[in-house]
Amino acid sequence: MFSKQSASTSTKNKNIWTKNLIRFQDSIKKRGSISLEENSLKNNSKIPNTFQVVGRYLFLGATIKGRKERLKVIETEIISLWRTNFNFPHVTIPAVKAKLHKMMKTYDKCVKLGKYDALNGLFDITKREGEWLCLEDRNLYHLQIESNGRVGYSTGKAASATSIHPSKRRKMSLEPFSTKSVLTVTCSDSESKSDNTGSESEEQVIASTRKTYNKTGTATDLVTLINMSTRQAEGTCKLLAAKGINIETPCQSAIYKSSIRVALKVKDEMKKTLHLEKWSLHIDGKRIKNHEWQVLVLKNELNEVRIATLQLVNGKAATVVNGIKNILDEYNLWNSIKMIITDNTNVNTGRRNGIVTQLQSLFVQNKLEAPQFIGCQHHILDRVLRIVMDTELGGNNISPNIHYPCMDKILSDYDNLKMQFPNGEEEIRDKEGWRDDMKFLYHLTRVFRFYEEYARFPKVIYKSLPNLSNARWNSRAILALLVFNLLPEERHNLLPICRFISYNWADLWFSDQLYNANDYQTLCSSLQGYEKAMKTVKNFWNTEPSKIQIPRTNQCAERAIKCLQEANGKCKKTEKVDLTFLLSNFS
Repeated sequence: MFSKQSASTSTKNKNIWTKNLIRFQDSIKKRGSISLEENSLKNNSKIPNTFQVVGRYLFLGATIKGRKERLKVIETEIISLWRTNFNFPHVTIPAVKAKLHKMMKTYDKCVKLGKYDALNGLFDITKREGEWLCLEDRNLYHLQIESNGRVGYSTGKAASATSIHPSKRRKMSLEPFSTKSVLTVTCSDSESKSDNTGSESEEQVIASTRKTYNKTGTATDLVTLINMSTRQAEGTCKLLAAKGINIETPCQSAIYKSSIRVALKVKDEMKKTLHLEKWSLHIDGKRIKNHEWQVLVLKNELNEVRIATLQLVNGKAATVVNGIKNILDEYNLWNSIKMIITDNTNVNTGRRNGIVTQLQSLFVQNKLEAPQFIGCQHHILDRVLRIVMDTELGGNNISPNIHYPCMDKILSDYDNLKMQFPNGEEEIRDKEGWRDDMKFLYHLTRVFRFYEEYARFPKVIYKSLPNLSNARWNSRAILALLVFNLLPEERHNLLPICRFISYNWADLWFSDQLYNANDYQTLCSSLQGYEKAMKTVKNFWNTEPSKIQIPRTNQCAERAIKCLQEANGKCKKTEKVDLTFLLSNFS
């Protein structure tokens, strides 16, 4: 039967039960000679060894019973040590957790065997192939590894301003005392403190571990003047340095940032000087990566400047005009624009709402003289060529069927036809200044003239077939001349169009495109019988003298479009694309 005990009896029983309980910290002594680590690991001055980590785990057992929770605390302390005190690159958090769990499995085995040799070594979470903040950190890490954790850093003397990494100075200025001031070698072993060998002075250690900054001037010149990419500039500098040439070797990101700074300076300089000269404004657009882009190029008798790129929501005339207006305001160019040259698409040349018409109205609203509009003569000649070829060769040239029936065999069996062609021996000198398809077209027109004069073919240099485009009908001129050469049965039908292409049309196409009053009369005389082509010439060919004596073509804007595509491939942000486009002025 239960009976109530007195207070003295209860106290006596309590003391007996308490003596029978074994405290957790007392039970640790039975598990081995691992000393407890009372201080947090994040306050260390060197990489901890595995015994210290296990000792920290055992010490936390007095307040945190769960194994998972204790490992979480140790994980936080170790990552803080690598990130704050050392600034060493560390592995990912899952990798740190895996290392801790592996350590605990090793510890459990040691407890069973009663041997703890497997715990010797450093608990290192450094990612060696990662990005080091500075040379001092890397040197400190290697010193600790070589000394098996005996070497750390001391804080007995404040560091000079020049010995601290720039990324750390702001933080140190906010702290009354920094625990990572000077990286001097200290050893925990008593033997390492002896004066047995002559050690370097503190100043010599700081000088040998101080980060040296690589200048980016030479590498930036490779980007801005030679049109290298930043990666190519980095590789070139490293290659030259490896060959023994005294040259800086900055990293790619530093070269890119330096190039952007140069572009900003160029832009500021352009704002100060461009409005002092008279310019012709060239406009061209292209859709790149589902975005509408417009390039603006300024040109006069002496200079050609790629001034800006516009990323627009659409290609409507009002949207383009608003973007151009902002650029003219930014660079103060309203008084400097005397001519506008574009291609002859409807969005540019519309009489009511075309880009040119709206721009000219803005100049008049600002009480300025409206710029002279010059339609690109190459685009006019390209349009004339299409009309004449449609008339002579017939066919329904609607995409994707944008070639003539007589050209099918050339497109399907070009290689075999070239091999069967009876090539001559006389060589034809090509005109300089043209490349790729245009050089091939010029060569074929000279071949036709030779055939007309001597009734035989000279030595013909055949190249790959041009890309067919609805916007570039001159590629059909190449195909027509190839058909005349390679298919004798088609020569009679192609003779009129090949004569038109190789004489009057080619003379105007490959001219310097400067103003010449006779060009208009020559073109009109060669178009007798082609009323539609004649109407195109009368509508778009400007017969007035140019206010600025430059080629009446929009090729400079077409070249700028290619540079825009390159800049778009290198950069993602619109501002960086615009600055990279500005740097193309140097190439």
